[in-house]
Amino acid sequence: MALSDILGLDAHIPDGVYPDMDERDYRAQRHYVSTSNLKKIHCPSEFLADITGQAKMPDTDCLKKGRRAHERILEELKFLNSYGVLQGDENDGRTKAGKEARARMKEKGLIPLRIDESDMYEEIQMAFWNLPGMHDKYSDAMTEASLFVNNFRQGIHAKCRIDMWHQESGTVIDLKTTRPGGSSPYEFAKTSRRLKYAWQQASYTKMAARLGHEIKRWIWVVVEKAAPYTAAFYEFGPADVERANNEVNAAWDSLESCVRHNTWPSHTPNEPMLISLYGDQEGIGRGLSNQAA
Repeated sequence: MALSDILGLDAHIPDGVYPDMDERDYRAQRHYVSTSNLKKIHCPSEFLADITGQAKMPDTDCLKKGRRAHERILEELKFLNSYGVLQGDENDGRTKAGKEARARMKEKGLIPLRIDESDMYEEIQMAFWNLPGMHDKYSDAMTEASLFVNNFRQGIHAKCRIDMWHQESGTVIDLKTTRPGGSSPYEFAKTSRRLKYAWQQASYTKMAARLGHEIKRWIWVVVEKAAPYTAAFYEFGPADVERANNEVNAAWDSLESCVRHNTWPSHTPNEPMLISLYGDQEGIGRGLSNQAA
């Protein structure tokens, strides 16, 4: 059995790298598993709800700002053609000028931005490119490249979307925007562990390899979304990358098993599970009846 059969969808994107695919078209291919989907396989029922669209993540202000910052840096022409900047009294949506300006922009298919928000994206863009060597080495890199791999695992198709890919040097630049203070080494490491950023590096590298491309270096660029728009760039050490590879392989194994049996259990499908509140790992994951035995 294939995941596309379970979802009632057919794969129709040939294997390859698609540098000009619109993000909406990329996301519409729901029968291709992304790393964001894969992170939910710790609870297969949540994975299934996510990939079928039953569990929709709210489009929060934080997500919108992150997405727009990506567009400003990686797809500048698209950004400039998609948004209109409000001027002066137009920034207040309660005023006549503000309402009229928003109506004009809506007629033109533009999304209105307050001047302070527009300035913020410009500052983020400058902070990104002002990092040492960024412009000189990577200004000609491919941006927002969509990769599709059919039968990445048995019965499972995979996809990923790379922020910035300098194929000549085999370097990937991944952009993260963050709150004030979030670009420090400690805070970024903490966020990376919580959100499993290293899984992204592991999965994307494997998919690129399946398509005949070697990713030799992965750089994380982190830019804060408030003045002074502090920016930093990091790389994960070999031990962290190896651990992520092992975790990702285990996640794909779990998904492959779920697809093969078309079974999508919750965290505790059969009986209560013994857990530790204070880090004692002995016995974790065993049912209480097994513990008693």
